[in-house]
Amino acid sequence: MSAERREPRAESVKEVVRFYALTFAVTWALAFAIPLLHLSESVGLVVFLVGVAGPSIVAFALSFLEGGLPRVRALASRIVRWRVGWRWWLAALALPLTASFIARALGAAYHHESVSEALTRHAHAWWSLRVLQPVAFLYVLRGGAFLEEFGWRGYALPRLLANGRRPIDAALLNGVLWALWHLPVYAFPTLFPYGNVTLLDFPFFALGIVAFSVWQTWVFINARGSQLVGGNVVHILVNAGPEEPWWPSLGAASAIVAAIVALFGRSLYTPVQDDDVLRLDAPARARVTSGAVIART
Repeated sequence: MSAERREPRAESVKEVVRFYALTFAVTWALAFAIPLLHLSESVGLVVFLVGVAGPSIVAFALSFLEGGLPRVRALASRIVRWRVGWRWWLAALALPLTASFIARALGAAYHHESVSEALTRHAHAWWSLRVLQPVAFLYVLRGGAFLEEFGWRGYALPRLLANGRRPIDAALLNGVLWALWHLPVYAFPTLFPYGNVTLLDFPFFALGIVAFSVWQTWVFINARGSQLVGGNVVHILVNAGPEEPWWPSLGAASAIVAAIVALFGRSLYTPVQDDDVLRLDAPARARVTSGAVIART
């Protein structure tokens, strides 16, 4: 990590406010255009997916306006930062899987099922998904795991961290706004027939999203600002769960995992000084020590 203390960036506040405002405007406008314009299911799905990509579209547009092609390249480079040390890859894989199994256990207990049998079936379902990995990967690419992350982690998070804000505070703020961005799908489920959700699911979904944001931020700041590891990998595994989520248990399980990360992840409470995390204008240097980046846990 860089030992040199960085000066706060006053413009980062304006940049991130613009990002959130435009992201909500673009996505919500496209989402509500589907029922208002009576678009067919196929056309509506395309428009819906463009709306899902709203955070990334806005992120690249603002990056170009703020700093031209160097900033666009810097943003794009975050998805190819893979040399971050094995433990952060392990964390990115283990956190969503742990939450998935805790959620299944909680759901089984609530519904008076055998917890051991439910976890065994869940493990078999994950193994089957691994066998079908190419199909699963193509499926999740069409959703938020790929289309959103240039916005939430690639663009917004480094700017939220730039003024000395603690990562835990940045994670909670980013997570709350990320959750609210999904609200139309839950508030008007009959208008958006792309998921089996209702408004009653939203509080539990929002809890899960804020928890995801805490995990992702912890991995992101310790993985050299890698959107690939701290954003996409975690998001892919959350979206690619082999069983339909029951949001009360998934929200609770996600919060449990987030609480563990918040309890032991000391780096969440110290302002970030790592140039690789905060730099906006140039791709990060390749810097690995003994197979793992030297980072605060």
